[in-house]
Amino acid sequence: MFYRVLGMFHGILLLYIHLISTLAIQLYCAQKTDLTDYVIRELETNLRRQHGMKLQMQMCLNVSSIQSCIPLIVICLSSSRLGVDMSAAVSGLPTGPNTAVLIFHHKKPHALPTEPSNAVLKEDEFKNIGIIIDVAFFENMGLYDCDMNTRAYKSLISFIKAHGTM
Repeated sequence: MFYRVLGMFHGILLLYIHLISTLAIQLYCAQKTDLTDYVIRELETNLRRQHGMKLQMQMCLNVSSIQSCIPLIVICLSSSRLGVDMSAAVSGLPTGPNTAVLIFHHKKPHALPTEPSNAVLKEDEFKNIGIIIDVAFFENMGLYDCDMNTRAYKSLISFIKAHGTM
Protein backbone atom coordinates (compact mmCIF):
# COMPACT_ATOMS: atom_id res chain seq x y z
CA MET A 1 0.00 0.00 0.00
CA PHE A 2 2.81 2.38 0.93
CA TYR A 3 4.56 1.86 -2.42
CA ARG A 4 1.33 2.40 -4.31
CA VAL A 5 0.74 5.73 -2.55
CA LEU A 6 4.39 6.66 -3.08
CA GLY A 7 4.06 5.83 -6.78
CA MET A 8 0.94 7.99 -7.09
CA PHE A 9 2.69 10.85 -5.28
CA HIS A 10 5.66 10.54 -7.61
CA GLY A 11 3.36 10.69 -10.64
CA ILE A 12 1.56 13.76 -9.31
CA LEU A 13 4.88 15.45 -8.55
CA LEU A 14 6.16 14.79 -12.08
CA LEU A 15 2.95 16.20 -13.55
CA TYR A 16 3.23 19.30 -11.34
CA ILE A 17 6.85 19.87 -12.37
CA HIS A 18 5.85 19.50 -16.02
CA LEU A 19 3.03 22.03 -15.67
CA ILE A 20 5.07 24.71 -13.92
CA SER A 21 8.40 24.13 -15.62
CA THR A 22 10.00 26.84 -17.67
CA LEU A 23 12.20 25.67 -20.50
CA ALA A 24 15.43 27.50 -21.25
CA ILE A 25 16.47 28.09 -24.84
CA GLN A 26 19.03 30.30 -26.53
CA LEU A 27 18.44 32.48 -29.58
CA TYR A 28 21.19 33.54 -31.94
CA CYS A 29 21.03 35.80 -34.95
CA ALA A 30 24.23 36.58 -36.86
CA GLN A 31 22.86 39.81 -38.29
CA LYS A 32 20.50 41.68 -35.97
CA THR A 33 18.23 44.12 -37.76
CA ASP A 34 14.82 45.64 -37.13
CA LEU A 35 13.37 42.81 -39.22
CA THR A 36 15.04 40.07 -37.15
CA ASP A 37 13.92 41.78 -33.94
CA TYR A 38 10.39 41.80 -35.33
CA VAL A 39 10.33 38.08 -36.20
CA ILE A 40 11.86 37.15 -32.83
CA ARG A 41 9.15 39.13 -30.99
CA GLU A 42 6.44 37.51 -33.14
CA LEU A 43 7.88 34.04 -32.54
CA GLU A 44 8.16 34.53 -28.79
CA THR A 45 4.63 35.95 -28.54
CA ASN A 46 3.13 33.10 -30.56
CA LEU A 47 4.95 30.40 -28.60
CA ARG A 48 3.84 31.85 -25.28
CA ARG A 49 0.30 33.01 -26.01
CA GLN A 50 -0.99 30.68 -28.69
CA HIS A 51 0.93 27.56 -27.74
CA GLY A 52 1.16 28.05 -23.96
CA MET A 53 4.90 27.51 -23.72
CA LYS A 54 6.75 28.72 -20.64
CA LEU A 55 10.11 29.82 -21.98
CA GLN A 56 13.20 31.54 -20.73
CA MET A 57 14.74 32.91 -23.92
CA GLN A 58 18.33 34.00 -23.72
CA MET A 59 19.53 36.13 -26.63
CA CYS A 60 23.15 35.29 -27.48
CA LEU A 61 24.86 38.35 -28.89
CA ASN A 62 27.98 36.52 -30.01
CA VAL A 63 29.16 32.96 -30.58
CA SER A 64 31.23 32.91 -27.38
CA SER A 65 28.11 33.42 -25.24
CA ILE A 66 26.44 30.23 -26.54
CA GLN A 67 26.21 27.45 -23.94
CA SER A 68 26.40 23.97 -25.45
CA CYS A 69 24.13 22.46 -22.77
CA ILE A 70 21.16 24.71 -23.65
CA PRO A 71 19.25 24.28 -26.93
CA LEU A 72 20.10 26.87 -29.55
CA ILE A 73 17.63 28.37 -32.01
CA VAL A 74 19.35 30.14 -34.88
CA ILE A 75 17.46 32.81 -36.80
CA CYS A 76 18.07 32.89 -40.56
CA LEU A 77 16.33 35.39 -42.83
CA SER A 78 16.06 34.05 -46.35
CA SER A 79 16.42 37.11 -48.54
CA SER A 80 18.53 36.05 -51.50
CA ARG A 81 19.97 32.59 -52.06
CA LEU A 82 19.06 30.07 -49.38
CA GLY A 83 22.48 28.39 -49.17
CA VAL A 84 24.30 31.71 -48.82
CA ASP A 85 21.85 32.99 -46.20
CA MET A 86 22.07 29.73 -44.26
CA SER A 87 25.89 29.68 -44.36
CA ALA A 88 25.99 33.22 -42.99
CA ALA A 89 23.52 32.31 -40.22
CA VAL A 90 25.48 29.30 -38.92
CA SER A 91 29.04 30.43 -39.66
CA GLY A 92 31.27 29.66 -36.67
CA LEU A 93 28.45 28.19 -34.59
CA PRO A 94 28.73 24.97 -32.61
CA THR A 95 25.98 22.88 -34.20
CA GLY A 96 24.59 19.56 -33.09
CA PRO A 97 21.36 17.76 -32.29
CA ASN A 98 20.25 20.53 -29.91
CA THR A 99 20.52 23.20 -32.63
CA ALA A 100 17.49 24.31 -34.62
CA VAL A 101 17.66 26.76 -37.49
CA LEU A 102 14.52 28.72 -38.26
CA ILE A 103 14.57 29.93 -41.85
CA PHE A 104 12.22 32.89 -42.14
CA HIS A 105 10.91 33.24 -45.68
CA HIS A 106 9.95 36.88 -46.18
CA LYS A 107 7.26 36.16 -48.75
CA LYS A 108 3.54 36.36 -49.33
CA PRO A 109 1.66 33.03 -49.17
CA HIS A 110 1.55 32.50 -52.94
CA ALA A 111 5.34 32.93 -53.25
CA LEU A 112 6.47 30.48 -50.54
CA PRO A 113 8.87 27.69 -51.53
CA THR A 114 7.21 24.36 -52.18
CA GLU A 115 10.21 22.26 -51.20
CA PRO A 116 11.42 22.19 -47.57
CA SER A 117 14.79 23.87 -47.00
CA ASN A 118 16.29 20.74 -45.42
CA ALA A 119 15.72 18.96 -48.76
CA VAL A 120 17.59 21.73 -50.61
CA LEU A 121 20.47 22.29 -48.15
CA LYS A 122 22.70 19.25 -48.73
CA GLU A 123 26.09 20.80 -47.92
CA ASP A 124 28.25 19.15 -45.24
CA GLU A 125 28.19 22.29 -43.07
CA PHE A 126 24.46 21.73 -42.43
CA LYS A 127 24.53 17.99 -41.65
CA ASN A 128 25.10 18.36 -37.89
CA ILE A 129 22.15 20.70 -37.36
CA GLY A 130 19.43 19.05 -35.30
CA ILE A 131 16.51 20.44 -37.29
CA ILE A 132 15.88 23.00 -40.03
CA ILE A 133 12.44 24.61 -39.90
CA ASP A 134 10.82 26.82 -42.54
CA VAL A 135 8.74 29.76 -41.30
CA ALA A 136 6.67 32.20 -43.37
CA PHE A 137 6.25 35.88 -42.54
CA PHE A 138 5.55 39.21 -44.15
CA GLU A 139 5.89 42.69 -42.64
CA ASN A 140 2.24 43.66 -42.42
CA MET A 141 1.07 40.08 -41.77
CA GLY A 142 3.64 38.91 -39.22
CA LEU A 143 3.96 35.14 -38.87
CA TYR A 144 0.77 34.52 -40.75
CA ASP A 145 -1.55 31.52 -40.74
CA CYS A 146 -0.49 28.96 -43.38
CA ASP A 147 0.46 25.28 -43.67
CA MET A 148 4.17 26.11 -43.49
CA ASN A 149 3.77 27.87 -40.14
CA THR A 150 1.49 25.17 -38.75
CA ARG A 151 4.23 22.61 -39.49
CA ALA A 152 6.88 25.01 -38.18
CA TYR A 153 5.21 25.44 -34.79
CA LYS A 154 4.66 21.70 -34.40
CA SER A 155 8.31 20.99 -35.22
CA LEU A 156 9.66 23.80 -33.05
CA ILE A 157 7.51 22.87 -30.05
CA SER A 158 8.60 19.22 -30.35
CA PHE A 159 12.23 20.34 -30.58
CA ILE A 160 11.95 22.62 -27.53
CA LYS A 161 10.18 19.96 -25.46
CA ALA A 162 12.77 17.34 -26.42
CA HIS A 163 15.84 19.52 -25.86
CA GLY A 164 14.76 22.37 -23.56
CA THR A 165 16.34 22.56 -20.13
CA MET A 166 14.64 23.58 -16.89
